[in-house]
Amino acid sequence: MLVPTGRLVVHVLAGEDSRGLDLRVSATELHHLGLTEGRWMSPAVLGNDAGVLSKPLHEASVAYGGALAGYATVAHGGGLRYAYAHPTYAFTVVGTAFLAGTSSAENDNLYTVFGLRARAERRYFSGAPFVAVGAGLVGELALQSVRRKDASELAQTGYPIEERYRAGAVGPELFVNLRTTVGGTSFFGAELAAVFPFAPVAGQLQAFPRLEGALYAGLGF
Repeated sequence: MLVPTGRLVVHVLAGEDSRGLDLRVSATELHHLGLTEGRWMSPAVLGNDAGVLSKPLHEASVAYGGALAGYATVAHGGGLRYAYAHPTYAFTVVGTAFLAGTSSAENDNLYTVFGLRARAERRYFSGAPFVAVGAGLVGELALQSVRRKDASELAQTGYPIEERYRAGAVGPELFVNLRTTVGGTSFFGAELAAVFPFAPVAGQLQAFPRLEGALYAGLGF
């Protein structure tokens, strides 16, 4: 068969011997397909993607959202994501950056949090839209800046007006997202995640759990 440049998935519906065959083509050329080529796929999985020829293997997206609790009462920030995806599962690497702040009668606290996440997810209803649930491991670097509100009085005493701290944190996360596609390769969605990082405080590990919500958009290729 002659196939165009790109990546195609050929579906062979044959009862218990149903198969899906990935074709990667760098230029228009002739491919001879054998009846036993490809990998076994259930008729239900093939039926979900009936009529879909191209299936993206790589996904890149950007996200923006907010968080409740954790290092501060509220936080907001964004992330960059790359996923190696199949119709029913995906493995994702995420880089994030968040800003958060708290204020007391004595101090103003500003947090800048950089994170790296590794995720695995299971996808259901692989058409559009679909739902995914998954878990991951979160590593973070939290930078804290503490500034005294009585800075004008302290300036004459020699005490520090502003102090800076940093700490690393690591922990698990659980998430669920809802996604739909636009034009076959573009997609956007919403996500809800519970994150449980642990950071050393006064020589002991302390949990800083938070709830995150985000909107994201990206492209499959």
